[in-house]
Amino acid sequence: MNEATTLLPIPVDEYAGGEDIELASKSAVQILVQAKETQITDESSNQEAVDLLDRARSSKKYLNKARLEPRLELTAPLNAYVGDINAKYKARVAPLEEADNILSKKTSDYHMEKVRKQQEEEARIEKERREREAKLAAEQRLENMRAEAEVRKPEEIKPPKAPEPEVVPEVKKTTETSSGSKMTMREHTDVEIISGQEDLVPREFCSPDIKKARDAVAKNPDIQIPGIRITKTYKPAQSG
Repeated sequence: MNEATTLLPIPVDEYAGGEDIELASKSAVQILVQAKETQITDESSNQEAVDLLDRARSSKKYLNKARLEPRLELTAPLNAYVGDINAKYKARVAPLEEADNILSKKTSDYHMEKVRKQQEEEARIEKERREREAKLAAEQRLENMRAEAEVRKPEEIKPPKAPEPEVVPEVKKTTETSSGSKMTMREHTDVEIISGQEDLVPREFCSPDIKKARDAVAKNPDIQIPGIRITKTYKPAQSG
């Protein structure tokens, strides 16, 4: 490494403040320049590249520490204070959260039961309607046959009168509270995987688990997994 590209020394142990930060910043630019110029052709140049990489990582750790420490001095007391407030109010709100869950379930169950009964009533009415229509159609056919036997004119044939259809009242979704606010039951759809039937879920609703794949490769680097490309590379790891 020639003198023109000699790197500036920087402190890497303790954060010392302004001048050290400026020195570290200038050194960071020099490290980048040197990294771009580096050509590895033999063991000696490889050693220089490794040393430079070590310096880059150490410098990065130093600058990150320099970034965090002043911020922590300001935010740590505030975070502790906010955490204390949150903990206190979480305990105060906890009974209300539980009450909310209990009452939400009870009112939801009641509303669902009313909807179920409404649907049953609608099904009953629909069944009776079909039965009445079939009966009326049969009566009409019988009346037509009688008219033909009696040689009556078509306008003299009176069709059987159909009764007025029943109407099932809609289940009320909104309830006004004593405070003047309103509670409205809104339909909510949720899904869950049925235990023991995971294999029945269509492929388009399944996502590959990359973590499981990496764990399997870590245990057996020679494993072959269909649909997954496994590549081997070497990455420098800093220690010491």
